[in-house]
Amino acid sequence: MADAPTQVERKIEIAKIDRAQRVVYAWAYVARDDAGRIPEDVTGQVMADPIEVEKMAHRFSRDILSGAVQYAADEMHERPANGQLVATFPITDETARLFASDKGEVTKRRGWVVGFQFAPGRTWDRIASGELRELSWKGRAAGRAFDAKRFEAAA
Repeated sequence: MADAPTQVERKIEIAKIDRAQRVVYAWAYVARDDAGRIPEDVTGQVMADPIEVEKMAHRFSRDILSGAVQYAADEMHERPANGQLVATFPITDETARLFASDKGEVTKRRGWVVGFQFAPGRTWDRIASGELRELSWKGRAAGRAFDAKRFEAAA
């Protein structure tokens, strides 16, 4: 059974910067960390199944494309925001293999990566200089109880 939606706000660390296109990539949600552990989110809950994270990312993308929600990135909810969502990519066991290194190494991290393109200006300058290392992420989410035994049996 799902809980009532809760307002969630947190910082997401910048993982990669494409300077030529002024695009910043960050992990919007981590279902498994680099060691394969299941971390708690800022609400103390977990969404350990990368497929559920993938479904969440797809719902988010559909809502963005349909105009049901509008989303942009900023420093601390400044208005107008100057970072526009340009990529949303869930990382599951299957999709992680698409990005294996030349040596065949695959990251253990699973979750959801987002990319924002920033207009030239103060925020981009702070990102490019390394001064700004994280973005503000805010939204509403409904949680449900996590059954670790059921998840481990399925893994």
